[in-house]
Amino acid sequence: MNIEILGYHGTTQNSALNIIENNNFKKSTKKNEWLGHGVYFYELYEKAEWWGSRNEKPAIIKSNILVPEKYYINLDKPSEEDKLAEFIKFVERSGKKFIVSGDKIEKRCKLMNLYMKYGDFKVISATFPSTNKNYKNHLDSIGYVRTEKQICVHDTECIVYNELEVMS
Repeated sequence: MNIEILGYHGTTQNSALNIIENNNFKKSTKKNEWLGHGVYFYELYEKAEWWGSRNEKPAIIKSNILVPEKYYINLDKPSEEDKLAEFIKFVERSGKKFIVSGDKIEKRCKLMNLYMKYGDFKVISATFPSTNKNYKNHLDSIGYVRTEKQICVHDTECIVYNELEVMS
């Protein structure tokens, strides 16, 4: 069974046109990515709009992502979090020192890349504390944490290119 995910990618107008014309997203390969290297989408248009607004000429691409269920990890499910934790234990016991270099964020990125490769997974999603700092103090004052669900496509063949739509 396939899982269909709707995602929104914040970018620039020029990049959006390039993506549409070439049917190709460029994977992010920064060492501090939340879910490893891949193409990032938000579950909500508004989150992608916020992310894209950091650019002078923002654009949002609406995308369908189609992935076989066995190749999708949803870290909002406790059972999937447990599998990831078991993998972390496995790596730590194996003595793979390369994974522990860098800070926690770099370690997470490296580990996610390794986990995705190990399980032959193609798409991963999770909800994280938001990097949007608007009204942070006000929300913190009542113990509310702003969140965002991110979707990282490691295998870009899961993106349905003929259905991409530039929203703005």
